[in-house]
Amino acid sequence: MISGTPTIKSKAVEAVLTHQIIAYTIINMKTELTWDEAKRQSNLIKHGLDFADAEEVLESIYRLDLLTGRNDKKRVQSISYALGFLAVVTVVHVKRDNSTRIISFRRGRQYRKRGLL
Repeated sequence: MISGTPTIKSKAVEAVLTHQIIAYTIINMKTELTWDEAKRQSNLIKHGLDFADAEEVLESIYRLDLLTGRNDKKRVQSISYALGFLAVVTVVHVKRDNSTRIISFRRGRQYRKRGLL
């Protein structure tokens, strides 16, 4: 076990926490949102949420960011209660140059909702 790495211990299981929580003060600075148009259309059909509306989550004062990774690529998962959707929603995104690239936008899973609300 790496020194300083948070762990959860139960009877016979020790799990290393894999998410890092980032807390900060949000300064409202508009950033350009970009996405793959085919992925946006697919997300709209599958989840009923349009990448063009992800800005509400990214600018929310109720936002919680989790640093995640897939295939050694660092991504941010922003979870927020978004008033415009009356729901907990999640946006997965990455910073690219001077823009924010939207990867996924969907309603929050039940365990995420319990942790946020």
